[in-house]
Amino acid sequence: KIYIHSNPSPVMTYRLEDRGNSIVAEPDPKGIHHILELPQSGQLYTSGTDPIGFNTDNIEKGSEYAVIIKKYLAQSHVHYMSIRSLNAEYVVGEAIKAQRFFNSAQTMLEMQAGAVAKKVYKDKGCLHLLAKRPTALGIKFTNPDAYGFWKSGGNSPVTQALIEMWVKYLTNHSEKIFFKRLLDETSRFPHGNTDLTDAALACELMEHNMMEVSKIPVRMAPPKTVYTVGRDAQGRTVGRWVTTP
Repeated sequence: KIYIHSNPSPVMTYRLEDRGNSIVAEPDPKGIHHILELPQSGQLYTSGTDPIGFNTDNIEKGSEYAVIIKKYLAQSHVHYMSIRSLNAEYVVGEAIKAQRFFNSAQTMLEMQAGAVAKKVYKDKGCLHLLAKRPTALGIKFTNPDAYGFWKSGGNSPVTQALIEMWVKYLTNHSEKIFFKRLLDETSRFPHGNTDLTDAALACELMEHNMMEVSKIPVRMAPPKTVYTVGRDAQGRTVGRWVTTP
């Protein structure tokens, strides 16, 4: 943290413009998109989202809609946005643009306050940008939703698992964090508003689930045996059993 304060990274703020088939980043000192590195072709990016319920209670508590995007192989966060607004269409729309910009990165959405955000994704035809519920980690989730996850309280197994994942990330990759805000929040986590850190935790959950899924062997369907009718070399009708994959 001391090093980052003394040697600030080349983070720039941008606005993202939707030009139909592509998203274009334009440098803007008032932009809401903080980008360390522009997306690279062929790279896999992961993301986590800590949403708000888009009601006045969220705003009065100082909560913000936070999204973070990570370059998976490098294990370094390359983008974040964090907005305090009741305009769900605008806020979620900006998140969608960021995900599209970073090679259509899926995001893990925390669902306790994520119903409105999910609806915007659905209305915009972008449900494919939401990660499915992480079912490969052996964690029991109480919510029935097919997308995202529920924390279910501060002492729940889900929350404890998230904290363990974050501690593991910090142990192995803390030198790869270049966003000052994320460092500041991590230093006081889990006290106060740590929206960006919560988004990073959601990203870790998504990645751990991806890694577990990759370990699950693919079950091949058993071969099928069917009876077929054809003709032999003499033109006679014959039947035989054939095994198909």
